[in-house]
Amino acid sequence: MSRVLYLFACGAGPAGDVADLARLAIAGGWDPYVGATPAGWEFLDVDGLIEVTGHEPRCGWSGRSSGWPPAEGIIVAPATINTVDKIAAGITDTWAVNVVVECLGLGVPIVIAPNVNPALGRHPRYRQNIDELRSWGITVLWEPDGAAPSTWMVPWEEMLAALVAAAGG
Repeated sequence: MSRVLYLFACGAGPAGDVADLARLAIAGGWDPYVGATPAGWEFLDVDGLIEVTGHEPRCGWSGRSSGWPPAEGIIVAPATINTVDKIAAGITDTWAVNVVVECLGLGVPIVIAPNVNPALGRHPRYRQNIDELRSWGITVLWEPDGAAPSTWMVPWEEMLAALVAAAGG
């Protein structure tokens, strides 16, 4: 039986390839549901994601329920500096961030893979937010100046491996 995975994409180039992460997740026994921030939505191939996952992607609130089964894991990737900082501050002004913050309160394993320009990543508040998120049990796959420019983000496989570790195998 597949475990339910929420994949949230933010407004950065790698969001256009989130179907690759969904494929890896499916191969690893996960049932991925893709969501996005409003900026991330612009990068998604909605029809392609429906074909890969069997589920319609979402980016906003609809009625009383998301219509998604409860998450057993979450990956936020690519995560922008804006979204990382909002999650840390509890600013739930978008549906995607609201779901992540709520799931943090429910104890759902969360992996965040920032795609952040190294110059922006040097901001002291961003670095404090990374430390705080980690202290709350969130796996943040970011090291100062660690990822090579052009993607600024760890590979999809590394995200999924981190989620498996966080979710206890």
